[in-house]
Amino acid sequence: KMVVFLLTKCLFLLKKIQKMLNFNSKGGDANLDGTVDAFDLVRIKKYISKQVELTDESKINADINLDGNIDETDSNFLKEYLAGNYDSLPIIQN
Repeated sequence: KMVVFLLTKCLFLLKKIQKMLNFNSKGGDANLDGTVDAFDLVRIKKYISKQVELTDESKINADINLDGNIDETDSNFLKEYLAGNYDSLPIIQN
């Protein structure tokens, strides 16, 4: 079961990487304006609260920690990045 789980996770990550390469994604740029700023943070928060929808490209960019979900963790990481507490995006933690 563990092997199947790991293979599934690897396939998921490979598909995510493929999408990122195809879209020329920019981590954090949820509104697709070419910059990562507070407007992206607002867009992610609105998506989390179901006030707006995101395109596929926006979803890839908004998934700051690359876990396959767009949630408060991504919002918090982006807020910390904008505050200067991280040097780059995406943020991957073990």
